[in-house]
Amino acid sequence: MNWFINNSSAIEFWRGNAVRTALTNPILPAAELPIGPPPTSGILHGNLWGLTTPVHILVGSRNARKKNRRLQCHAFTGKLPKGNFVQLNENFAVSTPEFCFLQMADELSLFELILLGYEFCGNYRLDLDPDSERGFVERKPLTSIARLRSFIDGAPGVHGRKQALKALPFIAERSASPMESALAIMLTLPVELGGLGLPLPEMNYPHRIRTNVGGMIGCVFSCDLYWRRGLVDIEYDSDKYHTKAKRRAKDAKRRNALQEDGVRVLTATFELITNTQELLRLAASAYARLQIPFPEIEPEFAARHLHLRDTLLRCCGVAGNS
Repeated sequence: MNWFINNSSAIEFWRGNAVRTALTNPILPAAELPIGPPPTSGILHGNLWGLTTPVHILVGSRNARKKNRRLQCHAFTGKLPKGNFVQLNENFAVSTPEFCFLQMADELSLFELILLGYEFCGNYRLDLDPDSERGFVERKPLTSIARLRSFIDGAPGVHGRKQALKALPFIAERSASPMESALAIMLTLPVELGGLGLPLPEMNYPHRIRTNVGGMIGCVFSCDLYWRRGLVDIEYDSDKYHTKAKRRAKDAKRRNALQEDGVRVLTATFELITNTQELLRLAASAYARLQIPFPEIEPEFAARHLHLRDTLLRCCGVAGNS
């Protein structure tokens, strides 16, 4: 084993189609990183997954670092945590989602890292196709909060560990899209970070109808951002995918059933997300339903929130308005 794919190249790998088989491949019990500079020809002929160059590789010595247009080596000289690489073939391995998250904690801002955590623990991946209409594809989660925490706890002294531990409490599992993730982050990060301080929701929670509303008793509806404590559901509606008449009628029937069952259904759109005052009003409605005091909004909040929102929307591949 000569090549250990890491960093942004590992993210690219886990977003690609090869992930479906890679998740069933064995995890290396102990990786021995190369202590000499690897030949660039190995990447030239062995990049079977079409990873963007330069491909990021982990090596075990500062003397093994190399950077050119095809290859960029990162040195790791400490003790590797267990469960660090998935074996792809006899020559290549890739950082596990958990190790990749920890590595990127040293590269990304806190907001970017939280969003990456939502993606890795969610039911989607960003689409690598630049012409993608949706910008993401539906995929099973790569990992979970518990697995991320267990891995990070077993990696003392690794660069990025402090940032990774800081990010974990702000990540929710089972998000279904980048914009759902961005909305959840904006609503739940502390006010001092530009968020609105709501408790972390359960994403895409399966709410079972308990009353006989139109014969729907027992039906299960997925709620985008759900708080069981107050029976609050915030739905993110993308204009692109909610414009057909049949879809609108189905959504209306679903919302009516949830509301008749006691769930307070609130709706967020892209236009609402990109309007600070509208988002504040949405959050206030959720706070009231949860019976939690609304946090004090200081003058500095506007700039912090704008920075948070712009960072998230940029990472999601969209842009917002002030």
